[in-house]
Amino acid sequence: MEVTGDIALFSDLAQAPIAAVTGSNGKSTVTAMLGVLAAAQLSCVAVAGNIGIPCLDVLADDVDYYVLELSSYQLDLVEELPLEVAGLLNLSPDHLDRYATEEAYFKAKLRIFEHARTAVIHKQLLDQTDLDQCSQVLVFADDVPTDHNHYGIGCDRQSSWLMKGSDVLMDCSQLQVLGRHNQLNALAALAMGEAMGLDPVGMVATLKEFKGLAHRCELIAEKDGVRWINDSKATNVAATLSAIDSLPADGQLILILGGESKGADFSLLQPALAGKVKSVLLLGEAKHVLASSLTDQINCEKHSDYDAVVTRAAELASAGDTVLLSPACSSHDMFSSYIARGEYFRSRVNEVLA
Repeated sequence: MEVTGDIALFSDLAQAPIAAVTGSNGKSTVTAMLGVLAAAQLSCVAVAGNIGIPCLDVLADDVDYYVLELSSYQLDLVEELPLEVAGLLNLSPDHLDRYATEEAYFKAKLRIFEHARTAVIHKQLLDQTDLDQCSQVLVFADDVPTDHNHYGIGCDRQSSWLMKGSDVLMDCSQLQVLGRHNQLNALAALAMGEAMGLDPVGMVATLKEFKGLAHRCELIAEKDGVRWINDSKATNVAATLSAIDSLPADGQLILILGGESKGADFSLLQPALAGKVKSVLLLGEAKHVLASSLTDQINCEKHSDYDAVVTRAAELASAGDTVLLSPACSSHDMFSSYIARGEYFRSRVNEVLA
């Protein structure tokens, strides 16, 4: 018996062109960004997929463009997906409780390009896939672009800016989403928007208003000089590393880690935490393996639940500190989703700070 999924059914029924985003991290943000950029210029844009809205629910005759977020699980079940634009943001180990190897997981992600007209891809991934079947390839990276098909970042000692080829698009300080990873997300969204035929000047103006997603490096409270950030959507190590990298390296970080491990290698966190973290609070199924993956030089505490961990974070925090929930794990050992985890964290922080 053939096993299929909603994306395969959707692709057979959709009449409008489709742009799709995948990657280990950032795909929800880029999907939302691209949806906003497109909606500012087209009459009817439908955003769906792994971002939380079933794609079959948005099928309609009046849609100008579909923007989809696709997971590796969804791509596994699609034999032929004709995309106008396909974007691959990054690849890092994830879901190793499902895939036998990293290579098998990466192969699932790379399937997004098999029937795509235009490919948008991080420059570092070019050697991992064959894009000869695509009529156009646009590249993005965090360096200065080398030609007009490249999106990148220029910088000096005072500032940095988004670029396409030799053209400066906007100053990075004009983005309302923080961190180098969000600068790359913006480049990917702009490149995909170009491939969709959107006006670049209009896209930049709209991008400056984009405020980001809930549960992704979201500032939820600030009291007595302490910032509380909800990054519940960081369900793997690479996402947590991006969140840590977006914060100052001043040793004033209280980091909350833990959940369902998915077979992750948590030792990758060690270099990023050295000298940057004041304390690491661990909980969930992964707390013991997390503790064993971090050296004695990092102060770690194990806790039983979010009530205890938020209370303890409030006790440890002083003016100038940041409390960051960025679990590097899925939520399913304790919550139904990363959204439920983030909402519970938000409510508990509000209670403790009241």
